[in-house]
Amino acid sequence: MKKTATPTWLLEREKKCGPTNGSKREGGAPMPTSSQKKTATPTWLLEREKKCGPNRTVKTEPPRTVRIEPPRKIFYFTEFNNIEEKEELIRIVRELGGTIDAHGNGNPTHLVTPNMGRGMKILKAIARGLWLLIPDYVSDSGANGRFLEEEGYEHGQVPGKIYADERAKKLAAVCKQWRLRVANGFAYKNGAFVGWNVVTFGGPLAKGIAQVINLGGGTARYNDRMDDRNNDIMDYSGVKHGLFDLDENPLYERETRRLARLKIPSMRLDFPVEFLTNESEIVESEHYIAYYKTLLRSLDSI
Repeated sequence: MKKTATPTWLLEREKKCGPTNGSKREGGAPMPTSSQKKTATPTWLLEREKKCGPNRTVKTEPPRTVRIEPPRKIFYFTEFNNIEEKEELIRIVRELGGTIDAHGNGNPTHLVTPNMGRGMKILKAIARGLWLLIPDYVSDSGANGRFLEEEGYEHGQVPGKIYADERAKKLAAVCKQWRLRVANGFAYKNGAFVGWNVVTFGGPLAKGIAQVINLGGGTARYNDRMDDRNNDIMDYSGVKHGLFDLDENPLYERETRRLARLKIPSMRLDFPVEFLTNESEIVESEHYIAYYKTLLRSLDSI
């Protein structure tokens, strides 16, 4: 039988690329396919791969370094008699990368004050669990070119710090206590007044106390219209206390009577402040306004 000549084009191709799978060796035997060329995997390796998986080297990437930015420090200031001193401290805060919240109604983290008083800015800071710091914190941070640790500059924790009176001393003493309570969550996660639902009555002070309670995690509504000629009827659903800025006032009598009928105590406006500063359990009846006490006595006599 005659051997069939390989076409010239195929010979040229095989010179460049090697034999094709379909071509034949001398003698007519077909060229081995790629599957025929494979070496059989040893039995011991097959057994090992059944137990341990394929014998491959896994390439691992080095762990990425994640940079955690420190929390942003947001300051506000109060009780400064020297405006130039305050402006200099504000400049330092900004230079160090901090932010200023002028009135402390946003999301501040620090209040800087040389003194402690019952001003709304201080009460808001305590109720929210903020850092209340002496001015040296900012000036010392500026001298070091970075914000320092706050411990040692917190009101109530500064050795030798003198306060104007006992009320100021009591406020300073509870700064750390409320900061830790709010930071640790649980009952005071959103502030000192979590669970409060009150209505405040009176002038600007009553409005300020309502804001303190709201920022401190509670619910407070401010009502400055209590004249009997006012026909508006306030809804007291869910309200637990009424807070009045005066012990006795004819304008308060109608609302006090309504609260009494609903068994809602009428308290003096300083009740929230006493709550913040009293380290022992507070006795509510000691903070009733005079007219409410009179109503209770008359109800008891019926």
